[in-house]
Amino acid sequence: MPSRHGSIHVATIIRRYNGKVYKTYLLRRSFRRDGKVLHETLGNLSHLPEITVDVNSRAIRRFRHPRSCKLRIA
Repeated sequence: MPSRHGSIHVATIIRRYNGKVYKTYLLRRSFRRDGKVLHETLGNLSHLPEITVDVNSRAIRRFRHPRSCKLRIA
């Protein structure tokens, strides 16, 4: 299992099936392993109202922590 640090973001997955559009919002962490960028899904935010997902996404984008401080996710 990779160490628990990396960039956290909200990913929007848009899928079209039988003429319908489905949106999924995922809380993800990006990290590198062997030179490749990988994503780990930390949570599914799709059940939340869209405005709540937007507010959380903006808050995460504004959040910056020093490189010396590693954000730990339990």
